[in-house]
Amino acid sequence: MLTTTTPIVNLGSIQRNTTTSFTFNVTNNSTDILTLTTKASCGGTVPTLDTKIMSPLSMQYGKGTFKAPNGSGAIYNKNVFITDNLGNTITIKLTGDVM
Repeated sequence: MLTTTTPIVNLGSIQRNTTTSFTFNVTNNSTDILTLTTKASCGGTVPTLDTKIMSPLSMQYGKGTFKAPNGSGAIYNKNVFITDNLGNTITIKLTGDVM
C-alpha cells in the first residue's frame, strides 16, 4: 500500500510564466517490492522519483516542477499521480496562487 504525508503541496504565490520546484514523499507500507510510475494532470507539471523500484516498508522523496501559466488566479486541478505495479494510486494535489 502506498501512502504519503504530503497529500497537498502548497506552492505559495508564483509569478506568471515562471517555474517553481516542489517535493513530496511516498511510502511503501507493503511487504512487496513495488515498481512506481509518476504522471501529472497537466503538461506544466513534471514529477520525478529518485528510484522507480521501492523496497518493502521504505520511503523516498520525489520532486517536481510546476510552470505557472500566463494568467493569474488560484492553482486548481493540478495533481501528481503515483501508481504502483499492483494498481494502487495516490494523488498529491498542488495548490497556490499565480500572480
